[in-house]
Amino acid sequence: SLSAASLGSAGDEAIAPSPTIPTSTAESFREMLDGAREISIMVPIYPRSPTPMAQGGERRHYAGAVSLMLILTGVLAIALALWAVVRLLKGEPAIFRQVISAGIVEAGILLAGVAAVIRQVQGRLGGDPFVFWGYLITALFILPVCVAWAFADRSKMSSAVMAVGGVTIAVMMWRTWQVAEL
Repeated sequence: SLSAASLGSAGDEAIAPSPTIPTSTAESFREMLDGAREISIMVPIYPRSPTPMAQGGERRHYAGAVSLMLILTGVLAIALALWAVVRLLKGEPAIFRQVISAGIVEAGILLAGVAAVIRQVQGRLGGDPFVFWGYLITALFILPVCVAWAFADRSKMSSAVMAVGGVTIAVMMWRTWQVAEL
């Protein structure tokens, strides 16, 4: 066992700290800084983040086509919902033209999905992919169910079903857009 007395014996030269080896972490850090002329931190020019911060602090949005399709589809779904509410207030059932409008909204969802696949293959689609695709795929099933329900029930409540479907799609497109922009 080593003791303080044994350290002070004839072998002092062998166990004395060398001037080039620091005795503490703080000293080693100070010596490293004293010896360095310049410290640089490497930051990649194009980070792999889906929405990197550009110079000046503004966000770059990679999901342009996806965002456009999601917003356009949401607006069309709101228009469908408003049309259905007008028919509901008049006491009229849903009509075939509303089915065509629902088909246009569905086409918008499909086009947003195609644009999202392209962005995801490029590695430029932000957010959690499971949440994003969960919202988008679920949205594909809502309007067909609403249309089937609306034409199975030919009362004025069929317009209410179409209105609820339109609002639901609009909210889901808004939420999908939020996930894509993360």
